[in-house]
Amino acid sequence: MATRRGDPRSQRKYKAVRLQVLSRDNHTCFYCNAEADTVDHIVPVSKSDDKSEAYNPNNLVACCKRCNS
Repeated sequence: MATRRGDPRSQRKYKAVRLQVLSRDNHTCFYCNAEADTVDHIVPVSKSDDKSEAYNPNNLVACCKRCNS
């Protein structure tokens, strides 16, 4: 997946939180229990007034690519 400059997913902080969430959830998809390699926002950042939700592990779940598309 290519990311654009300024995309939060390309920032170190997001990458660290992503790894933390994947580890917390045992790399298991929240939705289908398959092996997870991505994370999904519970409340989409676009729907939140607080853009720091992009980095909040409590707003993220491990997710497989199929469920996160």
